[in-house]
Amino acid sequence: VSSLRDDIDDELRGLLVDVSLKSRTSALSFAESAAPLSEAGDMLEVDAVVEASFTRVRDSIRLRVGLVRTRPEERVAWSGQFQSTDASLLPMVNDVVAALALELGAAAELVASRSAEPSRSVSPAAYEAYIQGRYQWSRYTAEGALSALERFRTAVDLEPDFALAHAAMAHVYSIMPYYAPVSTGEVMPLAREAASRALDLDPSLASAHTALAWVNMVYDLDFERAESHFRRALELDPDDAVGHMWYAWYLNVHGRFEEAMEHEFLARAADPLAPRVAQHPAVVYFAQRDFRRVIETSLEVLEQHPNFPRAYLDLGEGYLHSGRYDEAIAAFRQALALTGPEAGGATGALPRLGAALAYAGRRDEALEVLRQLEERRETRYVPSLAFAEVHMALGEVDTAIAFIEQAYRDRDGDIMVLNIWPKWDPIREDPRFREIVRKAGLPDA
Repeated sequence: VSSLRDDIDDELRGLLVDVSLKSRTSALSFAESAAPLSEAGDMLEVDAVVEASFTRVRDSIRLRVGLVRTRPEERVAWSGQFQSTDASLLPMVNDVVAALALELGAAAELVASRSAEPSRSVSPAAYEAYIQGRYQWSRYTAEGALSALERFRTAVDLEPDFALAHAAMAHVYSIMPYYAPVSTGEVMPLAREAASRALDLDPSLASAHTALAWVNMVYDLDFERAESHFRRALELDPDDAVGHMWYAWYLNVHGRFEEAMEHEFLARAADPLAPRVAQHPAVVYFAQRDFRRVIETSLEVLEQHPNFPRAYLDLGEGYLHSGRYDEAIAAFRQALALTGPEAGGATGALPRLGAALAYAGRRDEALEVLRQLEERRETRYVPSLAFAEVHMALGEVDTAIAFIEQAYRDRDGDIMVLNIWPKWDPIREDPRFREIVRKAGLPDA
């Protein structure tokens, strides 16, 4: 059911480019609430809410869908009933989307042409694999990502022209290094291939443009091409919170902080209740050295989502760069407890903990973290920047620079922020560091 809901949401976004649609993440916070729809409308700042219920009789599914206006008063503007068997869910999804889109003002010609596209008429088995993959990916864990990839591969094996499945696979590949111990070299070429295939099949697929933009920025360090794809993605889907957040990364790297924050606000407007969206402005504050606001943002998110690892990571960074070492160590330990030591890239709490211990003068404990990282590197990928961070904090600059050089050769996912990230300030004026920044094509901080 959750996967069907997600697919209906995606399809509507492709048809209603002039209508602001809130993210399903925020909408779902009201799914099991007893609050009236008018209250949900006020909280989400929307004029209408789609509600649905389903019943199952043997192998048949009956779906009731209603469009409820919430302003100026709650009233049912439209309702419909749809029926399908388990083996033919996709036609029902197409019918629901077409009916809602027309009710919300989409052009009849656009609805008809989109419904006739090949990617909207895939086999039931491929569609089932796709929606199962969407569900697994929504968990935002390493296990969920791997499970999602398996299902998306099944979908495209069954239906090679299934554009949505190719685009979804590209998204998972593109940020795998931030969830699991895999290198960008392993997955970014696969992300590029999947996104390019999706765009060959459907050039209007915003999510494919966003995934390709991320590959261009992080792996290719081709910032001009990345911005082109980011802009096109947001033209196609101006309410995509992920598109706004990822474009904010691009703007952040280029020191365009005001523009970056504008897109953070647009992401928040599109998905006002999602913790990852609420936390994301901290990366802009961090680049600006506004550590007080990094801490405040993280604490506000943790008040609502006390088990959200990213908030603990940013909180720890805020404390660390404010000289509050004990609090930083505690925050990183909490993040490590929530993510585990295997998480890669931006979710890696272990190197951050090692750096905090070093800055706190607890050298033996920092060296123990290095030993753990080295032990893990014997059997799985560990980013070179993880080692560089701890060695730099220990005052071992030559070794840190050598690891940063290796990270550049590896196209480590965090190379793109070398020029702005405060953690590299102690060696920012080192000619060797500046040369790496120059080779990467990064603007001066």
